[in-house]
Amino acid sequence: MASTKPTSVRLSEEVERLLAEYTDSHGVSKNEVINTAVSTLLEDWVDIREADEAYRKWVDSGMKEYTHDEMWQKLGVD
Repeated sequence: MASTKPTSVRLSEEVERLLAEYTDSHGVSKNEVINTAVSTLLEDWVDIREADEAYRKWVDSGMKEYTHDEMWQKLGVD
């Protein structure tokens, strides 16, 4: 299991109320909900960065497109 590090956040009264309502109704801890939400946000952010980088490389390559057959050949798959 990965090690964890404590972090403090300040929530508005409304967010705190909704968080408590959610955790009570789903039987999970605030830590689980916040960790899942932040992890999901960061995973999406990493995916977007990687997609942006792939798009940049594609544009830099002159936006070359390949057929399936050309791509299989380029990858050395027969």
